[in-house]
Amino acid sequence: MHRPVVPGLQRARCRKRPGLTRATRRGDAYVVTGQKIWTSEAMWSQWCFLLCRTEADQAAHRGLSVLLVPLDTPGIERRPIITASGTQEFAEVFFDDAEVPAGNILGAPGQGWAIAMQLLGYERGPGDMGWVARLMRMLAILEEDVSNGAVQADDAARRTIAQAWVAMEALRLHVKRTLSSRLDGSVPGPEGSVDKLLLTEVDQLVSRVIMDVRGARSLVDEDPWLDAYFWSRAQSIFGGTQQIQRTVVAQRVLGMPR
Repeated sequence: MHRPVVPGLQRARCRKRPGLTRATRRGDAYVVTGQKIWTSEAMWSQWCFLLCRTEADQAAHRGLSVLLVPLDTPGIERRPIITASGTQEFAEVFFDDAEVPAGNILGAPGQGWAIAMQLLGYERGPGDMGWVARLMRMLAILEEDVSNGAVQADDAARRTIAQAWVAMEALRLHVKRTLSSRLDGSVPGPEGSVDKLLLTEVDQLVSRVIMDVRGARSLVDEDPWLDAYFWSRAQSIFGGTQQIQRTVVAQRVLGMPR
């Protein structure tokens, strides 16, 4: 799925393994070397948010910055990663002495980690990413197919559909509460990990119910529901694994010790 930021502009997120991608200041430019993997939408993007190490004398996260990098810059190579569903929504991106204007830094040098964490707050939010509407549509299509006889479902299957709707409604109401809490202008915080945990549970439940009710046809035919099922399995990994989300909730929301 192509998701432009503004008409005519695509962007990718290059932030995996930032410590292995370095940007050295030379005059009015940063010279970038390194590699990124699992870069979202890189094959059709014109720009990327690049999280890289710019401050060699700073330890850990304090040495990271974000550069806005045109992907047609000399020295940048993109290689597609083919997913289980046959898409090319991810790529490896290689930087071989790619020169990026120093003015393309986002924020201040060394501020990259804070920026990345703020972006993750939005990425983890079901309301920000439009997941609720997508999952509700998937369930509504299944329900309609059962109602008109296109898909056969016994009482047990109908109960699983009802259970999926209950979980879906819990997610929808939770997202409404989350979005309403921002009416004062506040931005997403660590509590977004609660949203991500709930979203993952509901997404995987809905996709599993759809596969169970539709049966073998989803496996033998070219079926978009199988792609949706595969995607739902990745839901517990991208944006931070379930284990990471639980750690964030425990330490930063509940205040539990490390």
